[in-house]
Amino acid sequence: MPCHTQRPRRGTQRLSLLVAAGLLAAPAARAELAPLLQLGLEELMKVEIVSASRRAQTLGDVAAAVHVITREDIRRAGARSLPEALRLAPGMDVAQVSGAYHAVTARGFPGRYADKLQVLIDGRSLYWEMFSGVQWEAERVPLDDIERIEVIRGPAGAVWGANAVNGVVNVITRAAADTHGTRVQARAATRGEHALTLEHGWGAGDATGPDVRLYAQREGSGALRTDAGAPANDRTRATSAGLRADWQLPRGARLSLRGDVVRSESGAVWRVPLLVPPYRTLLPAPQRVERATLGSTYERALAPDLDLAVQGSLSAARLDNGSLGRYHGRSAELDARGHWRLGPGHNLILGVGGRWTGSDFNTPADSLLLRFDPAYRSITEWGLYVQDERVLAEHFRLTLGGRIDRHSLTGTSPQPSARLLWNLSESSSVWTALSRAVRVPSRLEADAISGLGVVPPSASTGGLPLLVAAQRGAFGALSAETVDALEAGWRTQWSPTLSLDVAAFANRYRNSALGNSGLGAPTFVARPQPHLLALVEQRTGSVRSNGLEVAVDWRITPGWRQQLSWSGLRFNGAADALPLAAQASPRQIIQLRSSIDLDANTTLDLMLHHNAERGTTARPDSHTPALTELDAHLVWRVSPTVDLTFSGRNLLHRSRVQVMPDFGLYEPVRIERSFGIGLQARF
Repeated sequence: MPCHTQRPRRGTQRLSLLVAAGLLAAPAARAELAPLLQLGLEELMKVEIVSASRRAQTLGDVAAAVHVITREDIRRAGARSLPEALRLAPGMDVAQVSGAYHAVTARGFPGRYADKLQVLIDGRSLYWEMFSGVQWEAERVPLDDIERIEVIRGPAGAVWGANAVNGVVNVITRAAADTHGTRVQARAATRGEHALTLEHGWGAGDATGPDVRLYAQREGSGALRTDAGAPANDRTRATSAGLRADWQLPRGARLSLRGDVVRSESGAVWRVPLLVPPYRTLLPAPQRVERATLGSTYERALAPDLDLAVQGSLSAARLDNGSLGRYHGRSAELDARGHWRLGPGHNLILGVGGRWTGSDFNTPADSLLLRFDPAYRSITEWGLYVQDERVLAEHFRLTLGGRIDRHSLTGTSPQPSARLLWNLSESSSVWTALSRAVRVPSRLEADAISGLGVVPPSASTGGLPLLVAAQRGAFGALSAETVDALEAGWRTQWSPTLSLDVAAFANRYRNSALGNSGLGAPTFVARPQPHLLALVEQRTGSVRSNGLEVAVDWRITPGWRQQLSWSGLRFNGAADALPLAAQASPRQIIQLRSSIDLDANTTLDLMLHHNAERGTTARPDSHTPALTELDAHLVWRVSPTVDLTFSGRNLLHRSRVQVMPDFGLYEPVRIERSFGIGLQARF
């Protein structure tokens, strides 16, 4: 079996480590500050967020594990995609599966098909009902148009509904009024990586017309190699375009319209079962995703103490996996909520939301890897939610909330939440929370028959090959997976230059698919050739986890900022009885980010990140050795309107497998070291 590790040349490794140590320890050359470093910790604690309760509140008043990734954070770190930007948040587990695919999660259960994280862009869910997750390669929002990313670790189903099990990511883009003018951005890197973005914004600047932003971009990269050294078939090409228009209407009302289209091409090498020797083959499977979305938000103050917000979106997507199958889906979402200020320190939010999805997945009639029955399904879900927040005895803030969702597959699911925050002082607070969230089954769970492998003919199989397949929906009614979570945290600012954020949690997942399973009775199947079919009964049960997350932010000098985070996670029980995704969760994640102003126009950011071992050697299909990597990004502001950037990724290894593919469906890919250069100009 190929080894997942490759020792870098000793000289290269030593040089990288010496450079990293020297830069992490060096003081800033000048005291001039970038905008982010000019913002003191006192002001950062007062940054307003909207994702915790769907109303604006300061970070210091939120009874949850929350982190805000600012636009300046993304620029300085040189993130090339949404997953790379999310790595900047403490506690996030982000790994690259291949040249196009990423595994992104919080508090365990990683994988390309991770299904316990709710991700939104301006409140619009990126949820794919096919696997209850995010198709990251199809999300190509220009990173320079992001105002901030609000990351909540922990259940948030009472606010955001189903699938906000382990956390919520809300990407908030910039208003069109803030992006007037023309922007051109180009980037190139080793292994054929390239990107070009063109953007133009304009507006009347008053109520006579909208502010508008248009963009178009093209991205791509060359193919990598599998862990066995073969071509990985993961060359990427992506073309996208979009617009945003904002109106300032009479009586203080605001209207926003957003739309985008994307075409993404990528691929992998899939492991496909066969009914003849060698009973499995490797099949290159190119993937093409085409998606169009249109969304709108209307906000208005109906009275001095009452605000109304209505948001809706439409989406259509096609996914073509060649010989593996073709998907076509359409969805519509609508959400309306009112915010009442009932008195000093008392806020009430009432809302209703609904989503409809219709999807069709057609696979070849003789496919042994994947088949959907029925091919088409229409799914409807809606929910009612309430959040009641009030200040008690000046120093306590109590939030009681809940949501009731109705899903056409699983019925009614309540998601209650209770949160209490105690302001010990102006610079320190303690919070605790008890909440429940649910995850509804995906179409893969409800309708798919997934071929896992073929047992060669023998006397016990009557001389016929035995196809082993999984179909959860074949063993009775589907139920939603639930998590009950107890959380507690401490957020404090020890000094004007040093802050600490600590969160602890204990989760209990119910109706979670377990690692152990039972094999059903074989049945005879005549096509595509005579064989036996045995369905695996994917047993469900209870899984417990607990963890601790610590983040330290230290402004050592005016131009030098260090951010250190450590996350520990443990699942209780025998490893072979846990879900495969739980087994692949690293027991600790460590990140050290150093942001240095070398002079008034030059910044250097270094990110050293470490993931502990994933899985165990007893399960090679989910095991990855511990990994430590270093990324570097240098920004030189040549003029007030021109930036030149230099970057290096994965500097400590020539190539490594960062995470194994979900369920061993396709070949693992080695992620390579890369170097790049970029240019951005604004007119």
